[in-house]
Amino acid sequence: MNKRIEFLLERLQRLSVKPAELGIDLQLLSNDESGNVDEYLLEVLEDRIRCIDEQLRREPFLHPGVLIEGGILLGNTMDEHEVRVSIGRGGSSWDHAILIGAVGQGKSMLAASLAVQASSECNVVIVDSVNTFSKIKEFRERAEFLDIRDLRVNQFDCIQGLHSGEQDEVILKGLAQSYQMQLAEREMFEAVRELRESEDVDLVSLRDHLERKKYFGVTNRPRFRDTAVLHLSYLIDGSWPLFNCSKGMDLFSIVNRGLVVIRVNSLLPEHQAYLVRFLVDYLQLQSRSGKRMEKPLLLILDEGQLLLKSESNLAEKMLSLRHSRIHLCVCVQHSSIVPAEVLGNSQCIVCFSLLDERDRFHISKSLGLNQIQSNSLMNLERGVGICLLTRSEWKRPFLLRSKFMETDESFFEYRKPGFLERMKWSIRENEKRAEEGRVEGRELSKDEERLLRDLDFRGFSALS
Repeated sequence: MNKRIEFLLERLQRLSVKPAELGIDLQLLSNDESGNVDEYLLEVLEDRIRCIDEQLRREPFLHPGVLIEGGILLGNTMDEHEVRVSIGRGGSSWDHAILIGAVGQGKSMLAASLAVQASSECNVVIVDSVNTFSKIKEFRERAEFLDIRDLRVNQFDCIQGLHSGEQDEVILKGLAQSYQMQLAEREMFEAVRELRESEDVDLVSLRDHLERKKYFGVTNRPRFRDTAVLHLSYLIDGSWPLFNCSKGMDLFSIVNRGLVVIRVNSLLPEHQAYLVRFLVDYLQLQSRSGKRMEKPLLLILDEGQLLLKSESNLAEKMLSLRHSRIHLCVCVQHSSIVPAEVLGNSQCIVCFSLLDERDRFHISKSLGLNQIQSNSLMNLERGVGICLLTRSEWKRPFLLRSKFMETDESFFEYRKPGFLERMKWSIRENEKRAEEGRVEGRELSKDEERLLRDLDFRGFSALS
C-alpha cells in the first residue's frame, strides 16, 4: 500500500474514525494495474481528516454523518438534526434502552416523552417509584395512574394455558432470590403444591400452612421453613393489602390499557424490587402460555436499580423478553451498577451528566469514549446526553439534546443560571414587597408568583 495512504489511515486510527464513516472506499484508494493512486480521492480524504481533527479540537464528539429516522423523536443533535428511533423494528430500532444520569438531568422527562409517543403503537406500563410522572402536566393528562395497593395482586392466580407447577416454580424462585432464602424454596414449593389440592393459594395461606407444618425425625427443614415464614410475614406486613388477597386483579388486562403508570412509592424499596421482578416474570409467563399481547409492551422502570438489585441474570432475561414482544426502558442514576452485559444488550443508551468518577469510568469503558469525551461527562448541560444507537448506521456515540415535555413544576426553575437576574429582583430583599404584589414598581408575573409560592412551600423563602 502507498505510504501516503498508510499515513492517512494511521491518522484516522488516532482519531478513532473509520473510513466507512467518511464515505471512503479503501479499495478505490489502492493501486491500479499501472501502479497509480487516485490523487483526487487522496486529497478528499486528507481534507476530511483535517476537518475532523479541527472539529475534535473544538468539540469532543462528532455529529452523526447519517440520517437516523424512525417513528419516535428521541431528540436533536447539537446541529439541530432530529434523531428518530423505532421500538423493535426498523434500521434505527431498539429492543431495550438504558437512560443513565444524575438526579435532575432529564431521565424521567425523556422517558415520559418516549412513553407518550410510543403509546400510539405499543402498550406502555411505567413503574413509578418516587411519584415523578404525576408532576409532569402534559403527561398527567394522557396517562392512567394506578396505585399499587389498589391492584391487590395474587402471584398464584393460575395463568390460563400454563401448568400451575411451571408458574409456581418461576414465582417462588423469584421470591426466594429477592429475599435471599434459596434454601427455603423447596419448602415453599412443596407447601404450594399441597395447598393447590385443597384450597386457593396466596401469600397469607402459604405462610399459615408453613407455620402449621410438622416434621418428623432429625432434619434441617424446620429451620428453612422458619426462614420462609419470617420473610413472608415481612413481605405481607410491609405491603398490606397488596399481596393479602385470595383473588387478585388481572395483570394482563392492566398491561393492555395503553399508557398506564403504576405508582409504587407507598412500598418499601425491597418490596418495590420484588414487585418489579414479579411483574417481569409474570409477563414472561403470560407470553409462554400462548396468550400473546395484541401490541408490543414498553415497560419503563424509573428507578431501574430496583430491578438490577433483584435480578442477577438480567442480561439473559433481556434476550428472552424481546421474543415475548416486551421491551425495557430502564432509568438509573449510577452507571457503575449496570453490568456490562446489560449495556451490551441495550440498543439505545443515553447517558446524561455523571458526577461520580466510578460512573464515568464505567460508562466510558462500555461506550468506548476517549479521555476528552469521558471528561465531558461531568459538565454536560441538563437535558444533553451522550447517545449510542447500536443498530443505526452511525456506530459512534454522539451528543443528543433530548426532547423535554412541558412541566408545571417551578421548583427546578430557580436553579437555572441567571434566572433571578432575568427577573431583576432578589427574593430576600423583596420578599415583603412581593407579598404585597409589587416589586420595583411593577406587577408580578405568573412565573414569579408561582416561584414564590413554590419556594415558600418548600421552606426556601430566605433563598437569594
